[in-house]
Amino acid sequence: MCIIISRGSGVNLPSKKVLKSCFNSNPDGAGIMYNQNGLVNIEKGFMGFKSFWKFHQNMKFDSSTAIIYHFRIATAGGINPENTHPFPISNEDHILKSLSVKGEKIAICHNGIIPIKTPEH
Repeated sequence: MCIIISRGSGVNLPSKKVLKSCFNSNPDGAGIMYNQNGLVNIEKGFMGFKSFWKFHQNMKFDSSTAIIYHFRIATAGGINPENTHPFPISNEDHILKSLSVKGEKIAICHNGIIPIKTPEH
């Protein structure tokens, strides 16, 4: 099962040790969503801990930033950066597969498979 960590504002960030343990336990990719000016930003597609940690360190998240981390174990859709979470709420493939999404009102990450049938294109 995937690991999801929700870190609200005013709460300490998870340590590097905790995040690395999560990544090593769920090695099929990771992503982060965080609030900025009342909107959600998504960065995902981290297929190795080193790139994930570098991004995390460069962001210099402070205690006011709410963050959700997702560490994936693939259940469907294959192992690739585009299938990592979080996802913006959209029905457009190119947006769902984007590795960097800025200024969304809402986004999700989940465990397991959501059986959604989409119309054939």
